[in-house]
Amino acid sequence: MHAQLKADLGKAAGTIRRIHGGNLGPNINHDNPDADKQFADLEVPITRIHDAPLANPGMRMVDVQHIFANWNADVNDERNYFFTETDRYLQKIRESGSEIMYRLGTSIEFSNPRRFSKPPADFEKWSDICLHIIRHYNAGWAKGFHWNITYWELWNEPDDDGDNNGSHMWHNGTCEQFCRLYEITVKKFKAEFPGIKFGGASFWKWHNNARYPERQTFAKDFVRFCAAKQLPLDFFSWHRYSSPELPFDLIEEPAEIRKFLDEQGFTETELHNTEWHYIHQWGLEYNTFGEHPACGIAAAAHYTSVLTDWQDTPIDMGYFYTIGGSGSFSPRYVGRLNPLYYAMLSFTKITHYPNRIEAVSDKENVRVLGGIDGKGGFALLISDFMSGADAAELELAGKTVSDMKLFLIDRTRKMEEIPVTEKDGRIMLPMHSGDSCVYLLTGRC
Repeated sequence: MHAQLKADLGKAAGTIRRIHGGNLGPNINHDNPDADKQFADLEVPITRIHDAPLANPGMRMVDVQHIFANWNADVNDERNYFFTETDRYLQKIRESGSEIMYRLGTSIEFSNPRRFSKPPADFEKWSDICLHIIRHYNAGWAKGFHWNITYWELWNEPDDDGDNNGSHMWHNGTCEQFCRLYEITVKKFKAEFPGIKFGGASFWKWHNNARYPERQTFAKDFVRFCAAKQLPLDFFSWHRYSSPELPFDLIEEPAEIRKFLDEQGFTETELHNTEWHYIHQWGLEYNTFGEHPACGIAAAAHYTSVLTDWQDTPIDMGYFYTIGGSGSFSPRYVGRLNPLYYAMLSFTKITHYPNRIEAVSDKENVRVLGGIDGKGGFALLISDFMSGADAAELELAGKTVSDMKLFLIDRTRKMEEIPVTEKDGRIMLPMHSGDSCVYLLTGRC
């Protein structure tokens, strides 16, 4: 079975959007110049820093309790704040060219009892501490900086009360309590820093949570609360992890959320999916192909497929979990780069051809994204996510092409250049029936 692909190099189709944000920057608990460069090469437009202490064991960083460790201390005394390691971490992210989304709250907790992933004891004091964190990074307070970090996010997954491996991110808290914390915090922040963008709350689920019916409407009730109180909501953030059963449901979510927000009057609120990833099988370590299922070829093709389809949705930014660091969800795992990394690099490369062209496929799971750079160059990104096709035939129309180069990402080839094969005026692309692969084609036109 062949997939039929066509790209018209003379037909404009908008702009290729740089929506390939991520979570976590390069680790600081040990120096690794190679990892720093590999992160920088991905040109991540914005990095969310949730879970940074977990990726950097032994570091006191990012989380509110690590910066302000003594809850009984004076919130106005800069001596009670420890910024050193967070400063270094954020500086390294900025040096890569990435912006920052600062998540205010705590990293995920799996301990019992939970210590910090629960409602703060005093909402006013907690928000005052967070205000001082913004002052440090945006107003120079406490020997700080004037970095003008734009995006500040309240909490992480407050609607999760146990289904996510028992994380309980708002442990024993209610939606009403969370809404109250948001109201106190956003009013305080906007009074002093009207130019920042503040939102939340990286909800664990947009769709209903059948296992915990009392939390089915948490995210929607939060939005309704903001509307009723006329509170600013600069961005709405949520998560979605995919599986083989529903690999592409996350494509439809931005339109669903956009419709709901518009109905509540939040027509200018940005949409940020702050965690997404394809997991072929939870809890599985290395498989027989020698790769982790969270960073192997299926996850790689899923990554480029989603970013291709998201081009035509209302989403403003996606933050893949993860990009920096080194772990089973990272493209850099146990000291080596996986197919996922090269898929990320292939998407980064096609953003260098920002003038999008019309490109279509007759197979749902074979996706094509194409662009030209305005300097006579073109590129096509072709993603085959387990389509079942054994080959693809690519027709190039609209302009005469030359100097073509074809790069393949699969289980063994990591962006390796292979010969360009033409037959009857079409480029022939061998696929892996029952498996996945990613192609990047470049040339002159």
